[in-house]
Amino acid sequence: MSTEGLIEPTGDPSLLRRFLAAVTACRSRLLSTGVDPSRFDLAAMAADVEDLRRELGVSSWNLASHGSLSRLALEVMRENPGHVRAAYLDSPQFPQLDEPGEMVLGTGLVLSELVDACRGDRSCRETYPRLEEQLSAAIEQLSAHPIVAHTPLGGVVVDGGSFLRALQVILAEDPGTDVPAYIVDAAHHHVGVDVTTVLATHGSLCAGYRFGCTSDFSIGVYLSVLCRDEAPFVDSSTLQGSATPLPGLAERYGTSPYLAACSAWKMPSASATIHDPVRSAVPVLMVSGQFDPFSPPRLTREFGDPLENSFVIEIPAESHTPVQGGGCAIRIRDSWIQNPSLPPIGTGCLEGLKLEFVTP
Repeated sequence: MSTEGLIEPTGDPSLLRRFLAAVTACRSRLLSTGVDPSRFDLAAMAADVEDLRRELGVSSWNLASHGSLSRLALEVMRENPGHVRAAYLDSPQFPQLDEPGEMVLGTGLVLSELVDACRGDRSCRETYPRLEEQLSAAIEQLSAHPIVAHTPLGGVVVDGGSFLRALQVILAEDPGTDVPAYIVDAAHHHVGVDVTTVLATHGSLCAGYRFGCTSDFSIGVYLSVLCRDEAPFVDSSTLQGSATPLPGLAERYGTSPYLAACSAWKMPSASATIHDPVRSAVPVLMVSGQFDPFSPPRLTREFGDPLENSFVIEIPAESHTPVQGGGCAIRIRDSWIQNPSLPPIGTGCLEGLKLEFVTP
């Protein structure tokens, strides 16, 4: 369904109805074959990990996760900390905050970070002296007067919400050297092929709501975890009180279709303890890219604080899962894992890294 709803505006009710009907049919089909979606939650996955450790005869091991899989790694640490030697979490998420909420909050935080980075770069500052003001203007302009663009996949509506989500995808996949230009263009009611291609490629059921809906993305497992372990504990005040450069960001961004789908997936709520911070003495290295809207460094520091032996590394000028990108981040990780009780060494390779903006 990745190309569904390209021509509908943000929050279009007809698209949501079609999506909920598909989710309902999927659930019914699974139940008819004896598959219970409620058995695929974080607690069950953590138990599977422990079963695997026992079968392998491993007394203790290192855990590694990328992106949302950190929720599982943290649950393993909560339930079986004695068998975890160390863990490194690349672009981590935490049980205290649901993923859809973090998408919105992270987008605002990283756009604010981008504005500050542009202000601190002479060329960017001189080329885009009113970037924060133009960001707000772009969202308001497109919300009032959406643009219908044509792509090889069909028409795409670019309104305030879809433009925000396109920027989020661009920032997640690339640190965003061209984003100031996209913002200024949109403030003048123009969107280029890069923005429309992102929306067309990802589709309105994915762009900005998930890091990617690739062929290996299991929507059923995702909904089971979201609707059982996260959605029952959503705190809307977290978003309303967030410090972002855009008033009303959550409203413009649009409600996650996956969060809305919980009404059709019909999962019983997990115990409230699944939402509690994980408190553990296991050594943990958490790595976040400076411009990662899915796991911004500020949230990594805030929500990772209860991990008493944790270390946070922010990778300048990088975005989502910087360890997977190799280079400096992976050298720091590889060195730390040899002696995880000590702070990471070799971080000097981070010095001097900065985002190089593209300016005319």
